[in-house]
Amino acid sequence: MLYTGEYFFNHYFSKGLIVDPIWIAKYSNNMPSVGREVNVWQWTSDAIPGDFYAKKLDRNFLLKDVFGIAENIVVDLPTDV
Repeated sequence: MLYTGEYFFNHYFSKGLIVDPIWIAKYSNNMPSVGREVNVWQWTSDAIPGDFYAKKLDRNFLLKDVFGIAENIVVDLPTDV
């Protein structure tokens, strides 16, 4: 799996050579636009921490279960994204 930011992917990678699933970091309400399927979208680092952790936490949407761990994949993203 390739993990990178949307801007970096769009400007520094030869997209035709990437065959691995991709995990794109884009802190926005708009889904990443990279010209191909995005498997995981990291959309914020402002997840509400629990009592066990006092720092920022990332939040991700698993858009395609490339890990074989999810029973339900997000089809319609929440409106508060």
